[in-house]
Amino acid sequence: MALRQLDVPVSLAGHAATFVAALDATGAPWWSGLWRAGLPTEMADPLGWLPTGKLLGFVHDMAWREGIPHLGILVGQKEYPGAVHPVLVGEIQRAPTLFAALMAVCKHAHLQGSHISFSLHVAGDALLVRHQGSVSAADPGAEQGEYFRLVRLIRLIRAFLGQDWQPAWLCLATSESPPPSLVRYTSGCAIRTGRPCGEIPVPLELIGCPMPPDHVASLVGSFQKTDIGGAPSDSLERLKAILASYLPTGGLTISEMSEIAGLKPRTFQRLLADNQTSYRELMDLARFEQARKLLEQAELSLSDVARLTGYTDASNFARAFRRLAGRGPADYRKDLLGQRGFGSYHTES
Repeated sequence: MALRQLDVPVSLAGHAATFVAALDATGAPWWSGLWRAGLPTEMADPLGWLPTGKLLGFVHDMAWREGIPHLGILVGQKEYPGAVHPVLVGEIQRAPTLFAALMAVCKHAHLQGSHISFSLHVAGDALLVRHQGSVSAADPGAEQGEYFRLVRLIRLIRAFLGQDWQPAWLCLATSESPPPSLVRYTSGCAIRTGRPCGEIPVPLELIGCPMPPDHVASLVGSFQKTDIGGAPSDSLERLKAILASYLPTGGLTISEMSEIAGLKPRTFQRLLADNQTSYRELMDLARFEQARKLLEQAELSLSDVARLTGYTDASNFARAFRRLAGRGPADYRKDLLGQRGFGSYHTES
């Protein structure tokens, strides 16, 4: 049963990794920024999920402290793995035309986060590409997220139409004046702020253009894994997904998770009880499901898996896993990877 009283937006963990990589290149102390924002300083899975509010808070904090008002623009222009989900990467690279690629973005927006939406609309002789986040445009960091989306969309369009293409105008939801770097990136086109959503016009006569063959392989960075779905829509699953991302750094206390959910701890506990579960059960399931995913990675030892799922002792991890799976992690991995034809894998605890 979904916790319908909760709406906790989540974003692809790879987005955090993307901003961290950009900040690291400038020498910025990103580790302390993650700590201040309440984000994990180590993540086992870049295809996991983080609370959107905390991610935007991290970006806003680092942009302000480091004096980089154009941080979202800077990151959007770089080829950092993690910016785009690998499934969406594949869909774009296989798209026969610009229109098909934009349709793929709209269809697979949930792979990027639960709070993001893209849509296409025809107005006169232009196709309007609209983009919007469910987080209020006035919230700290929302403008950086919008800059990031805008630049990624323009990069996608230019991959089909050429690097000299520029929009006739742009709309942004943020009320902030666009930084000079955005004006330069968009070749000085008119930028209207304070609008209901972001918007980019593309002439209808150009939407049938194919992508040049030499652009396909280098369009966007990606991961190797492609069998992961999008942001969970069920509230309980979303909470477990958030918990899983925090496990390598010790997990979250119920007070910390309550704060993410926007509730007082007692209210949060009561809400879980109304849905026939508890925070302990939620944590146990998050650890178990994350462990099953990590056990598929033959290069990880059982000790590695234990640590990445929040256990300080491998024997405690083995007992907890056996209680839920009916067999120990070593036997589970042996059967799983044996079926897939792996010749060797780590089994030591």
